[in-house]
Amino acid sequence: MEFDDSINLVNRLTKFQCTEYPDSLWTLLLWVPVSKVKVKVISPVIPDMEAGVRRILLVLCVVVLLLTGFTAEVNVPPIHRAIAGSDTLIPCTFSSVKLPVDPTFLVVSWYFEGKKILSYDANLSTLDFRFILDTVKAINGDASLSVKRVTIPDSGVYRCSIRYKTEQTEKNITFYVHAPPEIEITKKIVVMNEESILSSSITGFYPMSIDIKWFREKTVLENVQSPRPWSNPDGTFSVNSSVTITPTEEDKNQTFSCSVQHDSGPLRKDFQLEYGAIPSIEIVSSEFFLNKEQSLICRVYGFNPSSIIVEWFLDGTSIKTTKTRRIDISAVDSVYHFTPTEENWGLELSCRVQHQTLSAPLVRKLLVDGKVLAIRRRIGMFVSLGLILPLCGIIVFYIKGKKKAGNNEEQDEVDGIKDPQRASALS
Repeated sequence: MEFDDSINLVNRLTKFQCTEYPDSLWTLLLWVPVSKVKVKVISPVIPDMEAGVRRILLVLCVVVLLLTGFTAEVNVPPIHRAIAGSDTLIPCTFSSVKLPVDPTFLVVSWYFEGKKILSYDANLSTLDFRFILDTVKAINGDASLSVKRVTIPDSGVYRCSIRYKTEQTEKNITFYVHAPPEIEITKKIVVMNEESILSSSITGFYPMSIDIKWFREKTVLENVQSPRPWSNPDGTFSVNSSVTITPTEEDKNQTFSCSVQHDSGPLRKDFQLEYGAIPSIEIVSSEFFLNKEQSLICRVYGFNPSSIIVEWFLDGTSIKTTKTRRIDISAVDSVYHFTPTEENWGLELSCRVQHQTLSAPLVRKLLVDGKVLAIRRRIGMFVSLGLILPLCGIIVFYIKGKKKAGNNEEQDEVDGIKDPQRASALS
């Protein structure tokens, strides 16, 4: 006899449905060798039947249910995705004979990379307050894991485990966290018919793989520089990209764009060129005098747009005591009050200008030097020589005189030997 026929026969004979049986009976029937049964039944109430008959029908009911081989099925998607910073729900549902199930016999566990992060067995326990399980939904077959404020490190393999009474079923889910990039055009000011650089900053994306292209309308631009992305403290990545162009009059009404392809989706930033003028620079100074303060002026003019940075350096060290005054929208003076000393003589002063039209800072240099200090040094040298040379002459004269006297004495001794009478007269 088929199982369906058996059930129909029991129903016809007893006029009741086999639905549930008591927990005490479940414990009595644990000896039944059925490995994939996750049901709980309680005794049907048939008041007009004798106790023995009710017992027989109850056993028949349980046997029929066991033989039908009911299995609780856990359903999860193989892959789940979320955006960093968002709240997400990692799905996990299960089926049972009847919902809601008895929470006394239900155990829900969630694992991340093999480590238990949440469990529910009448009481909820979680490793991180961001992991939440709705217990009301859980006893109704929905054990999905809620994750608040998803972060990059949350990416990985999760496992949903459902145990009901003595049977357990579990499945894995691969969770991907994406962080979409943000594009900022950091340089779009160019100089007509001059080689100019467009640049962008692409930040906060994950995973690291990203493809960057630059466009003039629909034309892909060449000469793109995009180094390897660097990592940020939050686990995301950032990169700078640039492209070199020589803009013409035709480019004034063209739309340029920086476009990226990323796992989180494509992104594009459109913009138009802004035309500027390169600054001119000169240092205005007078002759240096030792220990006398003078004003050095770094004059910068003819630039556009008006934003500009002017700095002074002495022998490569930045000078903070300068003052910048604006002459007009396209001209500024940076003033440095400088005092030449013996210590800074011969060092190099420089004025450095940074502007949006420049690919590298513009620098003008000035050597700390002057005639007065040089003359004083020469005078000092002459004075020293004037003192040293006479002294040297005296020493030489003295040495020569002494040497001559010595020679005369030696000659007299020789003459005495040759002429004894002269020697006696001399003595």
